[in-house]
Amino acid sequence: MIKSVGLKLMAVAVIVLLSSVVCQAREWERLGAEKLREKGNQIEIGLAGSATAYSALKFGVQNGPIHIKRMIAYSELGIPYEFDIEAYIKPGEFSPSVDISNPEIVLDRITLIYYTKKRVDILVYGMTSPEKAD
Repeated sequence: MIKSVGLKLMAVAVIVLLSSVVCQAREWERLGAEKLREKGNQIEIGLAGSATAYSALKFGVQNGPIHIKRMIAYSELGIPYEFDIEAYIKPGEFSPSVDISNPEIVLDRITLIYYTKKRVDILVYGMTSPEKAD
């Protein structure tokens, strides 16, 4: 009897914990994609879903590796924000997320400074700021 009550309490605690985690979960949204040319070094990528503030960005790559050196993010007002990334991304993998320090900035486009030895497809993902995630 005591054992079954303990198990029921533990089950209720796990359900409450999981429901609070799920409520706070935010998902990555695909914002853009571009084909990068072989031995290129810079590309501008327009972001879909403008008029949304993002708290973080990350990059995925297909067809080959890429070394991203820096990102310049432009607000919808044209103000540039520079981020040194230094990320080496293998095909099918993602970069570490890039925290955007001011979640009130609505991004319009980004410029990536990169190096690659072959043509690759780069994917850009964004996570909305917590205030806008509802």
